[in-house]
Amino acid sequence: MSNTIGLICGSLRKNSYNRIIAQSLTEMVDSHQFRWIELNELPLFNEDLETSVPEAVTSFKSAIQDVDGIIPFQKMLISQVHEKIDSDQKVLTDEQTKRYLQRYLHQFINWIDKTPVLD
Repeated sequence: MSNTIGLICGSLRKNSYNRIIAQSLTEMVDSHQFRWIELNELPLFNEDLETSVPEAVTSFKSAIQDVDGIIPFQKMLISQVHEKIDSDQKVLTDEQTKRYLQRYLHQFINWIDKTPVLD
């Protein structure tokens, strides 16, 4: 059974560098599935809403629970990223960065494959 990895992009911009980098991960392995977990409908935190949780929050929490691991794309630092992607084609073009991300992804997959599920 293959695991599912959730991808969360912290940038909502249409041609977000983070989204382009995250999308490149989905093409690096066939052994795992990827699922986008979107933030764009989430309201700002408001403790007053905890008695009546908005549907967007319920859906977000459900999406988090339905995946085996999550990779957030906002802390990942790739220097000079604008020089390493083709914004028009929305693809990562830098081979060294691709190798770095592939190592990162394989280590993450190894971690989620070996970590017991928490109840």
